[in-house]
Amino acid sequence: MNTIETERLLIRKWDVEKDLDDAFSFYGDEETMRFIPGGVKDRDQTRAALQRMVDRDKEEGFGIWPVEQKADRRVIGACGVFNIPDHAPDVEIAWIFDKLYRGHGYATEAARAVTQFAFAELRLPVLYALIHQDNAPSIRVAERLGMSFARMMYAYDRDLRLYERQPPS
Repeated sequence: MNTIETERLLIRKWDVEKDLDDAFSFYGDEETMRFIPGGVKDRDQTRAALQRMVDRDKEEGFGIWPVEQKADRRVIGACGVFNIPDHAPDVEIAWIFDKLYRGHGYATEAARAVTQFAFAELRLPVLYALIHQDNAPSIRVAERLGMSFARMMYAYDRDLRLYERQPPS
């Protein structure tokens, strides 16, 4: 994946140092990270997490990527796919957005584009999303993607709602 472009967004590869400040604005925010395994990250932890995402993308050919708003070229979130820990080869789609940019459809727009990439380019037979039961906005995004609730699943040291979607026929 080089770049995925939507009407308002660019989904691209990380530039760790260039993207660090923008990424820290959401990875370092308690409200944004309340449902994310591992919780809030400090600046050094954010830098290390970005580097792990870069490395995983190089190794596996996919990962979590920055979502840049075309209008101001600011990284406003991240979205991508990765192997579910301890459940590979199952692949999960995930998204996270700066709280200043929530409620504008960016998560759905980015996740739709990543879903298309996952089915068309990676040829995944199924795509999953693991969502905390109290994370209503993410549940709505999964539903907008055409994902269906499958069951509860224990992952990331907690019980999560497992959503799934098969590729279009």
